[in-house]
Amino acid sequence: MAAVTSMKSVLVNILIVFSSVRAYISPGPSLDDDMLLPFPSFEKWPRHSHRHVRDCQPDIFGNATHETFPAHRNSNITVPSTTRYFVTKVVDSLDKVKNGYGHYTVINNPLRTFSVVEPGGSNGCIEHRRRTVENTSQARTCHVAVNAGFFNTHTGACLGNLVTDGKRIQDSGGIQNANFGIRKDGTIVVGYLSELDVLREDNPFVQLVTGVIWLVRNGSVYVNESRTTECADMQETGSLDRFVNVVSARTAVGHDEEGRVVLVHIDGQTGDRGVNLWEFADYLQRLGLVNAINLDGGGSATVVLNGSVANYPSDHCADNPAWRCARAVSTALCVHSLDCEPANCSGHGECVEGQCQCQCRWSGAGCEELDCGDCGLHGNCTEDGCVCEEGWLGATCDEPDCQPSNCSGHGICVMGQCQCQENSWSGPACDVLQCGTNNCSSHGNCMVDGCVCEPGWVGMECELTCPPGLFGPNCAVPCTCEHGATCDPQTGACTCLPGWTGVACDHVCPFGTFGPECSHRCECADSCSCDRVTGDCNVTLNQTLPTDLYSASHCIATGVIKEQVSKIRQEMEDLLRNPWFIACVSCASLLFISLVGNIILLCYHCSCSCTSRPIKYSHLPMHDLPFDRFQDELEVDKTPSHNQSSRI
Repeated sequence: MAAVTSMKSVLVNILIVFSSVRAYISPGPSLDDDMLLPFPSFEKWPRHSHRHVRDCQPDIFGNATHETFPAHRNSNITVPSTTRYFVTKVVDSLDKVKNGYGHYTVINNPLRTFSVVEPGGSNGCIEHRRRTVENTSQARTCHVAVNAGFFNTHTGACLGNLVTDGKRIQDSGGIQNANFGIRKDGTIVVGYLSELDVLREDNPFVQLVTGVIWLVRNGSVYVNESRTTECADMQETGSLDRFVNVVSARTAVGHDEEGRVVLVHIDGQTGDRGVNLWEFADYLQRLGLVNAINLDGGGSATVVLNGSVANYPSDHCADNPAWRCARAVSTALCVHSLDCEPANCSGHGECVEGQCQCQCRWSGAGCEELDCGDCGLHGNCTEDGCVCEEGWLGATCDEPDCQPSNCSGHGICVMGQCQCQENSWSGPACDVLQCGTNNCSSHGNCMVDGCVCEPGWVGMECELTCPPGLFGPNCAVPCTCEHGATCDPQTGACTCLPGWTGVACDHVCPFGTFGPECSHRCECADSCSCDRVTGDCNVTLNQTLPTDLYSASHCIATGVIKEQVSKIRQEMEDLLRNPWFIACVSCASLLFISLVGNIILLCYHCSCSCTSRPIKYSHLPMHDLPFDRFQDELEVDKTPSHNQSSRI
């Protein structure tokens, strides 16, 4: 009996190998005839909220709709994964035993060796591309690759949440189906996720894919609970139940107790061979998986090992239905060589066998640290090396620098000090040109050809002022001053001798003034004139000058007027101090006030007499006078009253 069983296994293996070879040599497009859809159509994909999922799950899980587990990490293991082909006994719902065969792959260090890949590489989902797993695996150089998420077979659109190598391609918008992912810190996440969980930024997903039906949760079969949670609005169609119960080719992803990611594939043909999800979940549980979800199956189920299809596809080939061809699908799960962390070595190195080979001036496991060596106390490390602070130079920024560093082009920097060339340049920066020992005596500018003196100065070193009578640049302008006046050597302005005034000192001081610039007035008691130089009063008036005569007459008149004004002022002061004068003024004031009052009163009486009005009189005959009140009333009743009054 054992020999017969062994012979059957050998025949099955030969058949599988032969079928695989037939599939491999016929790589044309498939007919998409082995369709296994969880719902009637893509338009009727369930739209349950995350709260609905939470409320539908068993109470033992509380509000937690997903499970987390630390991923396996072991830097000593260099082999990314191990893959085995298996044949197992499966007991169906009728207690019949059947064979299930396929592959399972155990992935070490999944954070660095496991990726979700878009069809045909980057932007595959955005462009709605469909590619075979074989084609996609070659783009990523995968050692092992299996089909992954569901897709729209009409449009090629990827379905569900998708994150690949840290790049979020799309989110499901809150549609609740089973998810499998790994976060940045290496945490494996399995189950139902809210949109906030998917979009979380503090610890984002680096890999994420969506399936249908959570097969194993915390080591227990979870198919029935998941089926209830993920049921469609059109449940009466029975599409989801058929998806769960029909035998077919299946693919799953999960993890074991060590945090290693496990990929499991079982070959089959929908409705003919393979396993249903109950049987699949039972097998995964026996393999030791803690959590696992179901991925796309049926004709999509594909396993690629080292770039070649290793399973027996269930779709027929489009160009020759006698052969089987792998279906063009959407996403794939890829096992690759150990990636560096981060995969791009922070953009500053190259990943070689899982180790970052850093560029110059970068270090660290991920080439994330700048490394310039020693920049000393006065330097900062940059991508270009040590950048020294102002005033410092050298490879380690420990050498003082001159300012400016080239000593203005007239010297060399030695230990932070400029040593000026020759003797013509000086200063801390060698920017001061020297001419001789006195450096142009501070009265000129030192040029290459010698001193250029300021106006009013001459000489080799600008040490001499202009000779008398000359001024300006190079003392080349003659002065115009007269009567012994001196000339300013720079501006040519005249400084007059006492007794003279004017721009050129060509005018004598006016009569009555003397001194420098004629700024003083004569103060002689008996005369207005004085010496124009000294102010001496014992001088004789020069009658030949008309201007002097005018000034003299003006001076005399002014003196006389001043004397008269002074005399009158004194007399008034004496009068105001006399008591009889004060009494007389007071009496006169009172009389004046009384006179004014009487005049006002008289005018008032006159105006009253002139404005009296005439008195008006009237006459009434005697017989018209009423005798009494009663008689008066009778008269009024008989005849109307007549006014017979007249003016007198």
